[in-house]
Amino acid sequence: MPLHYKQGDLKLLEREAEELRRAELVTAGIDGVRPPRVHRLAVQECMLVTEHVPRAESLFNHLWNRTGWCRWRSLHRCSAEDLGARLGKWLRAYHASTGFLAVDSREYLARLADRTSCKLEHLQRRADCPVGLHTTRRIRSYVGQIIGPRLTFGSQYVARIHGDFDLANILVDPQGGLYIVDFADTREGLALSDLVRLWHAVWAISELSQRRRRALQPFLEALIDGYGNLEVKTDSPLFLALRCWNALTLILSASMFGTMLGFSGNRALRQLAAVNRTWLESTDFSLKEC
Repeated sequence: MPLHYKQGDLKLLEREAEELRRAELVTAGIDGVRPPRVHRLAVQECMLVTEHVPRAESLFNHLWNRTGWCRWRSLHRCSAEDLGARLGKWLRAYHASTGFLAVDSREYLARLADRTSCKLEHLQRRADCPVGLHTTRRIRSYVGQIIGPRLTFGSQYVARIHGDFDLANILVDPQGGLYIVDFADTREGLALSDLVRLWHAVWAISELSQRRRRALQPFLEALIDGYGNLEVKTDSPLFLALRCWNALTLILSASMFGTMLGFSGNRALRQLAAVNRTWLESTDFSLKEC
């Protein structure tokens, strides 16, 4: 069996190995989606050895290459729906294994506000800050209000989350099987954050052209439906707040690391950053009850 080797801090690797095994167990009923199997944890070498998925590509590459202008490898509507539905179901099963309803969600909202403020500070310190002062002030005002007494988000679903449920951490094999990798950031948090992370990343690609939008809209709808929570609303204040953090993260990544990715990678990242910047500048962040 082909193997993948990951070195690092032993305690962190032990935690990741434990979470990989647990995730495989609690989501075993979801066909076509699973984490790679743990082969062994090499204590002396501080190395986690897991299953390697031959000829797999990231979900980012899979969606990007099949929704562009190379029509000979297009993403069909049924394929997009299937991918979204399977990932939604897997994520719901993963969250349900540890999930509970937190009556007081202020602690989790405060963490979100702090992380968003940190992203803004990092952007403002850059000489090439791509986010204007007016937009920055609007985001700061919104972040301040979501943790204030004026807005009550009420009970929120809290669970052990993946923490980095992004397109880069989902692999697609040649047969269409999906593999969830990189459980290094798992922690207790708002379950919605994992869902929004993936939804927003796919949405950003869909905004690059009408062709991409037509191809990926079924994925976005199936992802929400597959998650199975009828209360998930993409225009709710909390959903928008989480999207805001994701937009800032991608813009900052493009500013800091774009030139390290080569011409094609840098071009793609900057296109996505422009989509997110436009969204931040044009969105009227609602402050309704959630």
